[in-house]
Amino acid sequence: MAVEVIKNDYMIVRANDSIDLTNAEEFDAALKSAITGSSKSLIIDLSDAQYIDSAGIQSILTAYQRVHAKSSKMALIVANRNMRDLIGIVNMDMLPGFYIREDIGSAEQALADNS
Repeated sequence: MAVEVIKNDYMIVRANDSIDLTNAEEFDAALKSAITGSSKSLIIDLSDAQYIDSAGIQSILTAYQRVHAKSSKMALIVANRNMRDLIGIVNMDMLPGFYIREDIGSAEQALADNS
């Protein structure tokens, strides 16, 4: 898995592969680094990922706790329908300051509209 951290108007962590127990630690480290290194809101881009397991979900929830503790907001980009359904099952879409979108533009807009 390649994890890319982009410093833009928002911190963006992009994972271009599936996230599971074998690489969740790397994903978690990239998220932690992005959050620690910036006061900006965070976008996690999973648009190229096809699968996420409970370890990946836990990494996202831990990142959310870190972002929320800094009074920042977070967006998750998920293009894959099955992954969107999973995110819905664990009710991530109900977390305050957490936006789930299908592309980078709508994620940036959600963060800007709700800041």
